[in-house]
Amino acid sequence: MSSPPIPSPTQLVRYLKYAETSLGVRHALSYKSALELHGIGPDILPNVDDKLLSDLGISAGDSICLKKGSIAWWNGADAKRKRSNTSASSVETSNQRPSKRLSYEKRFHDGGGCRFSAPPMRKDDNDDGLPVEHDYDLFYQCETLKQWLPVPHGYSVDEDAEFDDPVAT
Repeated sequence: MSSPPIPSPTQLVRYLKYAETSLGVRHALSYKSALELHGIGPDILPNVDDKLLSDLGISAGDSICLKKGSIAWWNGADAKRKRSNTSASSVETSNQRPSKRLSYEKRFHDGGGCRFSAPPMRKDDNDDGLPVEHDYDLFYQCETLKQWLPVPHGYSVDEDAEFDDPVAT
């Protein structure tokens, strides 16, 4: 059994990015300065009083998601992974097609629904800030929290994306 990693300044940023993309915490990176100012990282976040987080401008819902998600993240491989100092490797990684698929669920307003799998949701660069009207609500299966969460506003899911399955022949 290995000991937990020693907290580093980059871990807070990595965790907040993870919270935005995987936990549905909109604008999680906007909490970075306030959390850093109080010395709060993902390692101690579950032990921080809800009132303090509220005083820092973090909503109750975001606080719950951040606290619950930090336990799994801190004990997982993402907190322990080493980062390369070269920016070229991060550019290459961001241009690669996602190999992981997530489970999504459409819940139609008039009843019924359907499930499908697709690549991870992406930040919608063309988002004008106005909510898009659909006749359904879209959810994704959060593996960390083991529950269905709404796809955050400002993110899009490509239901028709081609997927290269390395296992398929």
